[in-house]
Amino acid sequence: MPRDVPSRKIIKRASQVLGFWQRLLRARLKYTTDDPRWKDVQAFCLFVGYPRSGSTLLASILNAHPDAVLAHEADVLGLVRFGLNRDQLCEALMHCADEFAASGNEWEGYAYNLGQWQGRHRTLRVLGDKEAGMTSVRLAKRPDLVESLQARCQVPIKAVHVVRHPLDNISTMFQRGRYPILGLPLSRCVADYERMCLAANRLGEQLPANGVLVTRHEDLLREPRAKIEEACKFLGLSAQPDYFDQAAGIVQSAPSQTRHQVEWSNDDLQAVRELVARVDSHQSYRGEISL
Repeated sequence: MPRDVPSRKIIKRASQVLGFWQRLLRARLKYTTDDPRWKDVQAFCLFVGYPRSGSTLLASILNAHPDAVLAHEADVLGLVRFGLNRDQLCEALMHCADEFAASGNEWEGYAYNLGQWQGRHRTLRVLGDKEAGMTSVRLAKRPDLVESLQARCQVPIKAVHVVRHPLDNISTMFQRGRYPILGLPLSRCVADYERMCLAANRLGEQLPANGVLVTRHEDLLREPRAKIEEACKFLGLSAQPDYFDQAAGIVQSAPSQTRHQVEWSNDDLQAVRELVARVDSHQSYRGEISL
């Protein structure tokens, strides 16, 4: 690992924390009520899941839809925790989405620029936030936050849960997260993943029937158009064929398999197998938890 990697990670985390407080303070200055941007909103899209799962790809594609705005990691449940009202949430999310568009829609070395409606919208029908990992972390500690979000939004919450092969997801989380910097073992990352997974699956019990869409990252890469159409239908969004064609065009054809880049113990592998057997979202990975 290059020497400057830990410092870059620390700087990135500090920037994320600073960005959250800036959004919070900026939104608190908004005192108006009945923000007209809410008048056509039909659903709030809440991403749940894990870091390094492929959520950014799907969220960026949805954010390019002319009738949707998905903020890039605004941490909406954190904003709810600090008491922001509906109009203040809208201000924070819209500003966060604008900032990501102004940056060129680039994240972690990947470009998510579709050249369509990112950073602007036609008729705002879906508003949301792509902060899958932190959303699950917050729900694990305070499941009631989703009820608080619902009370503020006053529109149905539609949760999108992107899952990736757990061995690849955990391996990438471990390598690119805080674990090597702090000297934490892989087992700690497995435990963190389990907490996020259980919280994401409990959300299905809190929301009405058909309130959660589970999308396999590998399926999105293999058949992007079908999975993008499925996500749009789930959110109540329609679009012209060119939107689906261009969105599918930025999707790479093969998933990144990182499971062999870390050393797995038998205990860690068994813990993942037991988790996969317990949760509905990962049933398609049963029998695949091996190196």
